[in-house]
Amino acid sequence: MSQHDYNIANAGGATVRADINAALAAIQTANSGASAPTAFAAFMPWYDTTNTRLKMRNQANSAWADILAVLGTDSGQQSLSSNGYQRLPGGVILQWGQASTTAGSVSVTFPIAFNTVAAAIMLPAISGSPIIGGVSSLSATGATFTTHTDAGATAATAIRWIAVGY
Repeated sequence: MSQHDYNIANAGGATVRADINAALAAIQTANSGASAPTAFAAFMPWYDTTNTRLKMRNQANSAWADILAVLGTDSGQQSLSSNGYQRLPGGVILQWGQASTTAGSVSVTFPIAFNTVAAAIMLPAISGSPIIGGVSSLSATGATFTTHTDAGATAATAIRWIAVGY
């Protein structure tokens, strides 16, 4: 793992040679490191060792793009389980799941975190009737759902949820 600023400073022969070797080592390892390189250029690759993702600087040199996500070949694009997700081109993420409320409330953790907070969340199916459900808190990583009867009493029940975000 190596990163370099790609600026070969004027110096004595051995120092310049060491600097060139360090720059070549950074190229050989795709500028890998736990954080983004401090010196970068458009189309520069970086292997993010914290998230095990290969990224490339975009054409405008304003952000890092996840190469596999851009190509649509990332094996992490979906999980088609009962609590799953699907990443869509452009960055939108659909997530879904099921849970059971006890005493009228349940907190769920999304299968993957949204980059920002979820933009919308729905409760399309609630078992038992008449049961009313709602979202009492929402974040990028999860939500808390509450359920109650139409008379206002808390209700324990099974719920299904869908979250949309980016």
